[in-house]
Amino acid sequence: MKSVLIIITSLFFLSSYAQEENGFKLRKSAIDYLADNNSGETNRGALFSFTKPKGESASVLLNAAAIYTFNFMEPKVDRERKLIFYAQYDVNTLINEEQNNLIGGFIYKDNLLKGQNKDRELIKPELAFSGGLRRDFENKFDALQTKITFSLIEFDYKKKANNYQPSFYRDKEKDSSNTSTNKSGWNFIGKNFFYLINLGLEYDYRFSGVISELDGNLLRSFSQLKFSWKVFDPVVIYSDLQYRQNLWNTTGIDTSSFTFLTTGVDLPFSLNDNISSSVGLVYVNGENPNNGFNKQSYYAVNLSLKIN
Repeated sequence: MKSVLIIITSLFFLSSYAQEENGFKLRKSAIDYLADNNSGETNRGALFSFTKPKGESASVLLNAAAIYTFNFMEPKVDRERKLIFYAQYDVNTLINEEQNNLIGGFIYKDNLLKGQNKDRELIKPELAFSGGLRRDFENKFDALQTKITFSLIEFDYKKKANNYQPSFYRDKEKDSSNTSTNKSGWNFIGKNFFYLINLGLEYDYRFSGVISELDGNLLRSFSQLKFSWKVFDPVVIYSDLQYRQNLWNTTGIDTSSFTFLTTGVDLPFSLNDNISSSVGLVYVNGENPNNGFNKQSYYAVNLSLKIN
């Protein structure tokens, strides 16, 4: 428990130096931060939940990533690239199969927007590549991890590429008679609805395990659907559904597919220009081998903290 509090304090201290563009940030997940970079609502802050039943030991849930990001812009070709280095700590003692993972590494993202601007609808991918080292303290093994992800982004056909708006920023347009219209068909939810679709591959090399038969190579396909909807200000409903399928497995792990669902409701509020927080209810079901999350199902009331 003491080590958890030390890590929480360290992450908050580092992230307190956050800057507008380059600099330290605090998020729930480093990979989620880049995948959702165009959507402020789905940039999930670090999650923390704590319980202390009478006469029993305390339980804690913490998902936090300290991130340092570099931004590279090429306005003439509408290209944005990001490189981040991060340390992420995920611990959950609220459930029977406790989890305790520390991951450190890097992620590179490129929106691949090249060429001339055109007044037409564009569908272009964003590419993210990550690499890192994970230490699983609960199951006692190490893993080298790499991941490549394509995020499909749809741009409004009325916008030029140098001033693009992804589909999750589509808003009501006004015609010459000042009557509210929406050429892109999202009139009933407008700019308060955000979505993201990711497809990719994950590779793990597990080693130094206490059970050596579980060491080896794992290659998985990865798909993800995420959305966030501000039903009314400031209440936000969000969901993240992930599916993984083993393509190559030289370990003793016999599970071939993995589903992981996170959904919840948040009530956000701002503390200052750089720090915002929220109180919410989250439901988690399934397993995520990329983060060392075993099969689980639980509800939790949590506090979320986002810095810059």
